Amino acid sequence: MFSLNQFIDYLRLLADAHKQIKTFGTGEIWEISASDPEVYPLLWCVPQDFSTTVKEATTQYSLIFADIVYEDRSNEQEILSDQQQVALDIWAQLNANDNAESFIVSPTAKFTHFIDSGTDSMAGWKVDITVRIFFAADLCAVPSTITPTPSGMQCNPVVVQNSDGSFNVTYESGSSHILPDVIIIDGNGNSHTIPSNTNYTTPACSGGGGGWTLVKNSNGTFTRTWVSGAELDLLDINLHNSDNTFNVNLPAAVNISLQNIIVNINGISQGVFPAAIDLDVPYDCPNNGWQTVKNSDDSFEQDWVSGSELDLADVDLKINGVSQGNFPAAVDLDLSYSCPPATTVLVGNTGSFGSGVDPLADYCYAFAHLAQASGSGITLNIIGGVNSGNVKVGVYSNSSATPGSLLASVTHAISPGLNSFTISVSITAGLYYWLAFMEDGGSNVKLVNTSIITPGVYKFIGYSNPLPSSFGTPDGSLTTYTSFINITT
Repeated sequence: MFSLNQFIDYLRLLADAHKQIKTFGTGEIWEISASDPEVYPLLWCVPQDFSTTVKEATTQYSLIFADIVYEDRSNEQEILSDQQQVALDIWAQLNANDNAESFIVSPTAKFTHFIDSGTDSMAGWKVDITVRIFFAADLCAVPSTITPTPSGMQCNPVVVQNSDGSFNVTYESGSSHILPDVIIIDGNGNSHTIPSNTNYTTPACSGGGGGWTLVKNSNGTFTRTWVSGAELDLLDINLHNSDNTFNVNLPAAVNISLQNIIVNINGISQGVFPAAIDLDVPYDCPNNGWQTVKNSDDSFEQDWVSGSELDLADVDLKINGVSQGNFPAAVDLDLSYSCPPATTVLVGNTGSFGSGVDPLADYCYAFAHLAQASGSGITLNIIGGVNSGNVKVGVYSNSSATPGSLLASVTHAISPGLNSFTISVSITAGLYYWLAFMEDGGSNVKLVNTSIITPGVYKFIGYSNPLPSSFGTPDGSLTTYTSFINITT
């Protein structure tokens, strides 16, 4: 049986060999840098639950891939990207077929990103995996003076797979299994079912031809002989002009209509020409022999010397100064776009703050804010703490510098980082409102230390109870902490 020590040692081997992992460790998450500082980036293994079934033992592990995040969090996205790739590297190595004789990793894993401001401010991914190992339940291997009665040989599971790994399944030793048959349809439309390991020769079609199909287009420029009943992918057609300023691949059966070009000489139209044609304009006009070339909607216009050859340049499409790519001059582009409505912060904090403390579960915390604008609030934004859980958030009126009546509330699951919930409440600029929250487990919402003077109070409610319709007398006040909550249109 492949033990927990052996699996952790194998993880350590993978981590030591990876060029982007500097430290490997194991234990609880709080033990990271608990005694000595760690060298980042790191891989940290946290053993979780263990369970058994007949001939199989299953262990859950949480793998932490992390790096140090700057105080201003400017490198947060880069860390999440790098550590996600490192996590995928290790995940791929754990799933290698070479490991099947020792352990099998379940084919799905949950990746959860995090920002932790504990001993080390770090960011990265927590990857939850399930590892299955063969458990023979061998009584002879038990270090006991009791001699077991032999009950037959215990064998490892059997792994059945094909050469490219597209079929891979494990069966119990001694069991029987029938591999699925293969269905082949020949050129006559007849279906043949054969065992998966049998060679099959396609019969001749009823019309003759030795079982071969001729595929060609209407003018004979494309012709190919193919085995009857087989699937044929037709090659794309490459359409381009002589100097390759227009070049596009099209499926073989697609029709394309190119926008025509209008050529004017001294304001007089010389006709309509296909977009990909090269034009030689005769040099026989007055006014220094200049010509005007434009397209039908006048979005492209350029003067050119008569008698010269004009190659239309590609169009570099830019939106807000950012290039969207080059397009042939004759291509029609649909650039319709509806701008989303602007978002206005009506009341609450508009930025995140530094480190803080974890609020107590079952307590309702409320903070007073002066409304910045009037309107109907439809979105409530709140920053979660280090844990996921549930939260109740409410908006109270102001009553003698304490929370008054409940105007609106929402109950929702919350996760680390920014969370946005739907709410319906009317806000009037210049009035004070109290934004309150109550969580069920602790660390779901962060109380942060801030220099912003935001009056706050707290009161024991109990998460199983709803937010009170009238807040009542608070149990105490807060002067140095606040939370990130705001309401926007």
